[in-house]
Amino acid sequence: MLMTRPFRLCCCHACIAFALLIAAVPAHGADGAATQQQVSQWVQDLSAPSRKTRELAERELCSLPLADFERLQSDDALGATALTRIRRRIQIREAYEAIGGAEFRAQKEIKIEGLGHVATGGCLAISGVATNHQSDDEDSPNLIRVRLRLDVAPDVRPIDVLLADADLELNCGGERLQPFSPNARREIACDGQQVELTVNFLAPHEVKATSCQLSGRLLLRCSAGDALLTFPLNAVGAEPHRVGQTEVELAQVQSDNDGLSATLRVATSPGITWESYRAEVLHRGVWLQTKNGERIPCPDIEVSAVEGDLHTVRCRFSGIKSEDAALICQAPAVVANVPVQFSLGEIPLEPLKASNR
Repeated sequence: MLMTRPFRLCCCHACIAFALLIAAVPAHGADGAATQQQVSQWVQDLSAPSRKTRELAERELCSLPLADFERLQSDDALGATALTRIRRRIQIREAYEAIGGAEFRAQKEIKIEGLGHVATGGCLAISGVATNHQSDDEDSPNLIRVRLRLDVAPDVRPIDVLLADADLELNCGGERLQPFSPNARREIACDGQQVELTVNFLAPHEVKATSCQLSGRLLLRCSAGDALLTFPLNAVGAEPHRVGQTEVELAQVQSDNDGLSATLRVATSPGITWESYRAEVLHRGVWLQTKNGERIPCPDIEVSAVEGDLHTVRCRFSGIKSEDAALICQAPAVVANVPVQFSLGEIPLEPLKASNR
């Protein structure tokens, strides 16, 4: 059985650690970009006897965009290992930049502010509409209903949104209003790039404002970037890959007259992370890659629960018998918990009489 260790990705720690890894600025050419000759020299220096030379070369290469880095190769084992490590760092860097912009690693969170009913920041746009459900009884409070919509950038995959109503504050006509259910906590699974939620506030009956201001905080769990998880079929039981709070291990390979099957053992922490991970990794792409580079798509995936948060994933390839290949899963480069602070300046407040509801 694959055992899991308590794990939570903290954006603060991850961002600080990663900033230390790629803090250097490269020596660029006159137009601001590294020349082909410079890049070739850096790749060669990854195999240099001097540790300082290798470290300097690695820092320079870490500053390249992933699109420019993918074509680089090294015939030396030390250099090839370094290129793999650098590629992973670039993938993580670009994934975090997609989530929160180039400065996100140093900010710890995304801050979103807007003068109107729409605010943007990082990978998010938050918009709101509000209605004032006015009671016919002057001694009863009104109910202000705020509908929020979160739009996430297409290159970031939202997993879920965690929100405590007590973390929201509505300002209406100079009155600071608290949520109707201050103890409510929500965990909203994301299906697509939009998330919608509704929060109710109680307001004094005499409030006649035409707009309101909402501020608060929430936690967005999301993934970004791409990373390939490679499982050589001749390495059953090798060290598992980890993505976010999930560990994936090649547990078994079987072949018969009908073809070949590879079984992955997937262990994840409690919650809905498993379902999102299945959609992220397995449904984004699973294939068998042969020694000559041929990609064979997987038409048959069977997922079974074993116990608790442990699952098995059986990938079946008909007509394939050779085990001299690797199972490839296309996973996100980063799975992150992103704290978000937001402020919507002016949300139009539409009055609605109880008798007209």
